[in-house]
Amino acid sequence: MSLTYILVSFAAAICSVFAALYVWNQRAVTGSKSLTILLLGSAIWALLSGFYELASSVEVKLFLTSIIYPSIVLVPVSLLVFVLQYSGFERFVTRRFLAVLIIVPVLTIAMVWTNSIHYLYWTEIRWDMGTAIPVAEYIRGPMFWVWMLFAYGMVLIGTLILLYFLHSASGIFRRQNATLILAVTAPWIGNILYLLHLTPWPNLDTTALGFVVTGLAMSWGVVGLRISNVVPVARKSVLNSMTDAVLVLDQNKHLVDLNPAAIQLISKTADELVGEHVDLALAAYPDLLRQLNHVVPDDDGRVNSETNLGTIEDPILYDLRIAQVSNKRGISVGTSIVLRDLSELKQAEESRRILENQLQHSQKLESLGVLAGGIAHDFNNMLLGISGNAELALHEIASDSPARDMLVNIENVSFRAAELCRQLLAYSGKGRFVIEPMDVNQMIADMRQILDVSVLKVVTLSFELAEDLPLIKADIAQMQQLIMNLMINAAEALTDGVGTVTVRTRKITCDQHYLDTMDIGTELQPGSYVSLEVEDSGIGMDEETMRRIFDPFFTTKFTGRGLGMSAALGVIQGHGGGMRIISKPGFGTRFKIILPTTKEELTSREKPVRKEQWKGAGTVLIVDDEKMLRDVARSMLEKLEFSVKVATDGLDAIDQYQKNRNDIVCVLLDLTMPRMDGEECFQRLREIDSNLSIVIMSGYNEQEVSQKFVGEGLGAFLHKPFRERQLSDAMQSALNIGDTDNFITLDTQLSVPGH
Repeated sequence: MSLTYILVSFAAAICSVFAALYVWNQRAVTGSKSLTILLLGSAIWALLSGFYELASSVEVKLFLTSIIYPSIVLVPVSLLVFVLQYSGFERFVTRRFLAVLIIVPVLTIAMVWTNSIHYLYWTEIRWDMGTAIPVAEYIRGPMFWVWMLFAYGMVLIGTLILLYFLHSASGIFRRQNATLILAVTAPWIGNILYLLHLTPWPNLDTTALGFVVTGLAMSWGVVGLRISNVVPVARKSVLNSMTDAVLVLDQNKHLVDLNPAAIQLISKTADELVGEHVDLALAAYPDLLRQLNHVVPDDDGRVNSETNLGTIEDPILYDLRIAQVSNKRGISVGTSIVLRDLSELKQAEESRRILENQLQHSQKLESLGVLAGGIAHDFNNMLLGISGNAELALHEIASDSPARDMLVNIENVSFRAAELCRQLLAYSGKGRFVIEPMDVNQMIADMRQILDVSVLKVVTLSFELAEDLPLIKADIAQMQQLIMNLMINAAEALTDGVGTVTVRTRKITCDQHYLDTMDIGTELQPGSYVSLEVEDSGIGMDEETMRRIFDPFFTTKFTGRGLGMSAALGVIQGHGGGMRIISKPGFGTRFKIILPTTKEELTSREKPVRKEQWKGAGTVLIVDDEKMLRDVARSMLEKLEFSVKVATDGLDAIDQYQKNRNDIVCVLLDLTMPRMDGEECFQRLREIDSNLSIVIMSGYNEQEVSQKFVGEGLGAFLHKPFRERQLSDAMQSALNIGDTDNFITLDTQLSVPGH
């Protein structure tokens, strides 16, 4: 027994165990688990080898021999796995690979444990009992040499891989490789010396002495060289997988290395490029050469900029990074060049810029729309006071009174102002729409006469209307206003009023890519659309004008104009359509509008029969917070021979109705009031009397208001400002009198006297 041998075996085991514990704490790092198994296997092997030498009986020695083998077979397998992972070949370490790899080790353990049956691993074990501690001589069988061939094969492959990367590695990775090679080969060198009887102790397995070197080397590698923290990946693997083009120049600016991305970029083979001067290799890229030769690097010897590898007309931008390559002494030995294609990045930035502009534009339009809708509502309330009083005054004065013409003018101006409010509501997307199937071609044909007189005689109107055009669902009045606005806008864009305005229709099928080109309409769905184009040969628009074209009252014409395009925007959005504007200064403008088609058929609508001298009976409760509006409505209703009671808000209306419910036959209810608004008041009145006739009046559009009362039995909707005739029709509708419908929408866009 050699006490020195035993002590060094235990020392090697302790060193390996501590190294294994340290590595296990870094198990998130690639290769750390296999390195831990390698260190633990080595520790157990060394530890049991020491106990084997201490054992004083044959039985104990045989038992230790059998249990030492699982750790022995773990070492070469875990060694190869760790080397593969450490060197960047971990993709080969699959479950199937590991299953194949452990076949021989498992078979070896089985052969050792059952050797007394077949004697294929050791054909004979001879014991020398002449000493205090028995000494065994193992006569090796064929399976022993199979195992040795496998084990040495694993070590040889691992060592060759490490030697290969030792040649190409630098810095800490070179020192790591050298340490690992020393650690894994030391015990096997000792084992070979033992097998060949080349040691001073022929019957003593010197493999354990190799573990002294293994433990110390691994401990140093783990603590000093951070093997478990810094695991290299093969340099070629990194460069070859990079999408960036990488080129390396020597001090004389000759290409000495480049990756596949650079080869593809330059369109030459590596054999043609390596050794060639950079001025020749990159002759096709003058902007890049200029920066390589003339751009001044920063304090760290680096250059970060953009370079154009295309042409001025068709640029292809790359991110350029130039850095000096220095040796260990800090002396420059070359230059590295990294080129990254910015095409996708630039496209993404441009797409983001476009989306941000669209979002800002949409938010601006939405804000202006809310403002315009609020203004239109309040303005309509005031107009009812003006136009209503003017109409009532006309009934009270003689037909030959000098004041009559003045009152007619006031009434006319009031309803022209009401038309402006309708345009504001259209701009806000809250215009009053009566949606029904319609033929765009027929509508344009019906408008030919009015279009001819609306533009100067020197303007040539051209109509290119497609045959068999599908129907759309739209409000015909709003569509007429849309075309009129676009036609007048186009005619006024002509130089000196001379030129051509073309109206064009056709059926188109739009995919998402096409819809994304629309300037207006962000939620359009792919499908069938009717395209309506208005094109002029005028002066065109610059980018600043196109950005502001839909702003209310923005105009390039004389003051007092400019709401037409704003209203057109609201009409298009209200009909679920889209618009694209194509214009360039000096080349005219084309407005392209798309509207979704419908399969519904045209419907004919008969006008209700109106009773010219209809008179009412009973009491009407007027609910409005504006005194002037209450007074106007009272006077109109009294002329229709109704009795009238008034309330200033919803709460007052509930109180008045409860006191006079037996007399009140109808309620004329405003929507926007303090304390209790019209909607809540409507519900409360319905709870009191479910059969009560209620007429809603509002400066907002019917479509928006009526949605709040669907299925609630609304008698009629009356849009402010209204005439006495519209009020009469509303009362007839609400009270189910005559041939009127149960619920009608009363259009206040009647002709104005004097127009």
